[in-house]
Amino acid sequence: MNRLLIAAAALASLLASPAAATMTYDVAIPTLRGGADAATVVGTITTDGTLGQIDESAILDWSLSFAGTSGLDLAMTPADGALGEAYLFAWGLIATAEGLYLSTALSPYFEVGYFDPTYASEAFFQFSSGQFALTLRDGTTDLWTYADGVPSLVEPGWVVLAEAQASPVPAPAAAWLLGAGLAGLGLIARRRPEPA
Repeated sequence: MNRLLIAAAALASLLASPAAATMTYDVAIPTLRGGADAATVVGTITTDGTLGQIDESAILDWSLSFAGTSGLDLAMTPADGALGEAYLFAWGLIATAEGLYLSTALSPYFEVGYFDPTYASEAFFQFSSGQFALTLRDGTTDLWTYADGVPSLVEPGWVVLAEAQASPVPAPAAAWLLGAGLAGLGLIARRRPEPA
């Protein structure tokens, strides 16, 4: 009986103190236009699970892919690439269980990109001055610029940057520990001697 109580207490402790859950959001950005060309944007942004006002310190990972009708094919991640060092700046972001929002009251700014100081080339995607834009630059010359105005507001003063994924997947390690705990409880309960 004591073993069963100890196992139950251990399982309750495991369930009561889970590791901090990360949140992954799907980007919700309009098609960006550059003259007759257009670029679609898809990808994800993963945070440490903090809700409320956040900056880049809460963003653990990002992956944005851009495909332009003129043949542009560009992906941006935290890993450095051929275009230079990866970077991320963000402020004025609000994270909720439903999405990531840009609050106009907080003078929001969001930018991910690559910078190569050797050649002064740069590729970056940003939200500022009321629009989303993707720019590829060689020195001071913009090679491509795609931009679009702010999409429809959720309500006055709020712009959607990304929407929470519908069903977050539990961490494999936590699921394994829960399964092992339940199996252990079953074995202990089964091995108890029958009352005389």
